[in-house]
Amino acid sequence: MPKAIKKRHQIITIAISLFLMFFAYPFLFKLFQHIFEHRTLTYIDSVFWTISTLTSLGEGPSYLQYRHAPLQILSIFVQLSGIGIVSVLLSVIIIPYVSKKVVLKLPEKAPTGLENHVIICGYSALVESFVGMLKESNTPFIIIEKNETTARELQNRGYPIILGETDCEETLKNANIQEARTILANEGAEKNASIVLAASPFKKENIVLIEDITKAKYFKYAGADKVISPKEIFGSYISSKVIRHISGHEFEAIESLKDLKIVSFKVPPMSPLVGKKLMETGIRETGCLVLGIRRRREISINPSGETKIERDSLVIAIGEGNQLDEMEALICGITP
Repeated sequence: MPKAIKKRHQIITIAISLFLMFFAYPFLFKLFQHIFEHRTLTYIDSVFWTISTLTSLGEGPSYLQYRHAPLQILSIFVQLSGIGIVSVLLSVIIIPYVSKKVVLKLPEKAPTGLENHVIICGYSALVESFVGMLKESNTPFIIIEKNETTARELQNRGYPIILGETDCEETLKNANIQEARTILANEGAEKNASIVLAASPFKKENIVLIEDITKAKYFKYAGADKVISPKEIFGSYISSKVIRHISGHEFEAIESLKDLKIVSFKVPPMSPLVGKKLMETGIRETGCLVLGIRRRREISINPSGETKIERDSLVIAIGEGNQLDEMEALICGITP
């Protein structure tokens, strides 16, 4: 049900419940008392009786009690409807309010025993693919995220996270940086520089992800060991295509980085991935990291999981040989 319609139904339900509690039932009780018991009650007396009866706390003082059947029937009806009214108020108002106020606190320290791990400072779609590679290789990691909403979403998806400022030395200590192997900074140019400086006393490998590779030297001065730009990698691919006049290849290795290769896959028209969102393709499960997608004349760098795969598009990815083989089979629809 759409949120707007659900909200409207809730408002109508609350309005009806309040109308019955404070107007309809008190009016009927006051009227019946006057007709059958020959008593004249105040509005407050009638509301008091209604709430007492609704919540099964009794029928109030002796002067509010009665013996005539119409009043007894009204009392039974009010008590039965009270169960529904109280349930509605609990489910629509009280429980949602308490749920918002009483939530589990997000962790601010890494679990005991975490070591030889990768610390990821800042979450993004690019990190999502990188995390998939870490999980595939059974490499321990932890994500530091400053945004509470994002951190909670990541926690719900089963990712190890801690809440805190990514460029704070105390937060890095909470991520057990003393026992870490690598820190990955992924928070934008200014913040990344602060992360590198905060991590420098611990003498761990620092990898920085940036948009503009021309600023790499500044991060090197700050102490970064490696500076990587997805745009530069993707640009190198496009340049190599033009210079070498390569055409018609469905699979092409662009560059090797130790055990990793950057490759491009041409999506054939009959590929089972055509029309699917990137998050639905299963590419992440192969361990490969998608760097970009070229569709017609459009180039999407660091595509989100919502990006759709189209026929004849080029998917640029990085991974190890066996992972790339698996990805190629996935794109071509070949069953292992």
